[in-house]
Amino acid sequence: MPSPDVRRYVQIRSASDPSLSPDDRRLAFLTNITGINQVWTVPVEGGWPDQVTWGESRATLASYSPVTTELIVASDIGGNEREQLRLVQENGDGERPLTTDAPEAIHLFGGWSPDGQHVAFSANRRNPAFLDLYLRRLDSDENSLLLETNGWFVPVGWLPDGEGLIVREALGSLRSRLYVFSLRKPGLQPLLPEMPAALYADVRVDRTGRVLCVTDVESDIAYPAAIGLDGSWTRYPSDADWEAEHVVALGTTGLVAWTTNRDGASELIVFDERRGEVVAHPSLPVGVISGLQASRDGRLLAFALSGPRHPSDIWTFEPATGRLRQVTQSFRAGIPRERFVEPRLVRFPTFDGRLLTGWLYLPPGARMRPPCIVDVHGGPEAQARPDFRWLYQYYLAAGYAVFAPNVRGSTGYGRAFTHLDDGRKRMDAVRDLEYANRWLRASGRVDPERIAITGGSYGGFMVLAALATQPDRWAAGAETVGIANFLTFLEQTGPWRRALRIAEYGDPVADRDFLSSISPINHVDAIRAPLLVLHGANDPRVPVGEAEQIVAALRARGHPVEYLRFEDEGHGIAKLENKVVAYQAVVDFLNRVLSVP
Repeated sequence: MPSPDVRRYVQIRSASDPSLSPDDRRLAFLTNITGINQVWTVPVEGGWPDQVTWGESRATLASYSPVTTELIVASDIGGNEREQLRLVQENGDGERPLTTDAPEAIHLFGGWSPDGQHVAFSANRRNPAFLDLYLRRLDSDENSLLLETNGWFVPVGWLPDGEGLIVREALGSLRSRLYVFSLRKPGLQPLLPEMPAALYADVRVDRTGRVLCVTDVESDIAYPAAIGLDGSWTRYPSDADWEAEHVVALGTTGLVAWTTNRDGASELIVFDERRGEVVAHPSLPVGVISGLQASRDGRLLAFALSGPRHPSDIWTFEPATGRLRQVTQSFRAGIPRERFVEPRLVRFPTFDGRLLTGWLYLPPGARMRPPCIVDVHGGPEAQARPDFRWLYQYYLAAGYAVFAPNVRGSTGYGRAFTHLDDGRKRMDAVRDLEYANRWLRASGRVDPERIAITGGSYGGFMVLAALATQPDRWAAGAETVGIANFLTFLEQTGPWRRALRIAEYGDPVADRDFLSSISPINHVDAIRAPLLVLHGANDPRVPVGEAEQIVAALRARGHPVEYLRFEDEGHGIAKLENKVVAYQAVVDFLNRVLSVP
């Protein structure tokens, strides 16, 4: 069959990360209409959007002031993740840089003060390994250092009186602590007298000063909760079998909304604290919710929703009326919605008897047993979910089945499952891929001799590890920004990330022999399948040297390996033209090595 035009699929657009204006009449959001994420605004009722930011640097955040139509915008350069903050007028005029005096530092926005006169942020200006706390008074030209730290501390919200901040200390990808930082008597105090280290995600401060978050304190399954500054604790009645992900209070209405991850698909719940009951549970298209926000008047919720047949768009929901509205309409490059394939959730057994999940996509009108791409998510604390993946749809149009498994270590199934791959259990997750391959071969749904494996970042490591430890299972591999050598990765990854990555993978000193033993670079002689490697030269997370190590080692033994290096990319492929080159190369490579006509 003729190969589909990758340019058409790359042109599919998305909208995400909504922020409501102080009068609740407009939404700012990020969209790649121009080819790379910029900030746009639109009325909450929908309509033609207006562009706010321009240029070749991608916007990564937009947040409305609580009192004016100004926005804080974050962006980086060439995918280097060194985010800079600037103040922008809603109409795009009067842009004012706030952090360009430290272009090599990362700046993580921590919120507007209630009066709109200050913003808080974290930055590694003083020491690349640590995130300190900063304050910027917007009528000033200086950023004030509030607190020097020796860790990863990020402000996540202001107290209603403007006299303090809630600060989160990251101890690992899914472990943290919460503190109160007083501007009157600077210093960190635990939010609770004995603050347990646990998951504290999507942390917000409501109008009364309570801290809302998703947490797994004394639970395997994350749930929505509210913590009072007096130490009070409210656990909202979410489904005990499925993890909560986002939680927000709707102004002073007494309503609280949260989302639940039910086997990967999002559900939205609105709960009335005064009545003690769920008052809304809208029927949404199958997909994944992100960026849940509430209007200041408590009238509506705004969020991004991405589903298999729906590119990510901004939606609103009004609990009082039950009205659900799609605010933006992302461009689908003229591809009919019904042409997009919906996956099927499957369960398959692995070596220790556990049942794992995965999403199986079969190409429309496929031959009886099409070639298959097993795509492994990164993280490792992430989850394959039924969101929109233009790349999967491109693969499907090219005649490939796609299987996206959730091996051990994935999120969405509780804390214990997420930690099943920690430390010296790392290769158990790789072994799960063998059993995914076995299930596919036995299913009769795909060609058992033409199963390829792909993945990015940690998923790239999984590709290399699977090829090295299960060489007879995989017909080809393609990896993007993957880890080849844990020792060099931990030495060279961004200093601000090193401690958190050591907490996940192991210490390069104490665990040196183990990390060396599981590094694919030390097992290249076992790899039999042809390999394609893609990497961005500016990658701050997995430096490009990881790609060049594995490519050089394979070429030294005459093994078939192809390599694409993108000089203007970071941790992934973001720019339109680079996506065209990269993913056309993936399909061409697979067609060639798998002998797909």
